[in-house]
Amino acid sequence: MNFRVSGLCAATGLILALPDVAVGQSSPKSVAGCYAVAIGSWNPRLSGRLVYLVVPPVVRLDTVPVKRASGWRLLPNLAYTGNPAPLFPSPRWEFHRDTLELIWTHGSTPMTATLRRRDSTWVGEAIALADTGMHHLAPAARAAVLLRRRDCQSIGRGS
Repeated sequence: MNFRVSGLCAATGLILALPDVAVGQSSPKSVAGCYAVAIGSWNPRLSGRLVYLVVPPVVRLDTVPVKRASGWRLLPNLAYTGNPAPLFPSPRWEFHRDTLELIWTHGSTPMTATLRRRDSTWVGEAIALADTGMHHLAPAARAAVLLRRRDCQSIGRGS
């Protein structure tokens, strides 16, 4: 019985210690903010409706939860042609331990960027998909992505 109680106390101590590890530099609030975005060349080149996917030069990872999906609001949305599909969730970002995911979707043209922290930056890959017709996807276009933290106050001033 003492062994069970001791084991339970030790396990409880480990579980209680986990949030401290997850908080700090690895919590969503520590990641939220503004970032300059550098994106490499798309391979294969964007074509069809994908040519209208323009990744913004600066994104804001907000702390407002999105509706109809997990994650938090991602600003701004990508520039799409046509009207947004109301059934799809707002642009959003998700954070899981050391991985950041940016998600934009507009019905048939979803784009995601999956990044990992590297020193003071986030480095990863963007993937753009396009529906070419009923249940057919064009080959995914991929590009390298780099995010650098930026002061949100400077965004409106163009610096």
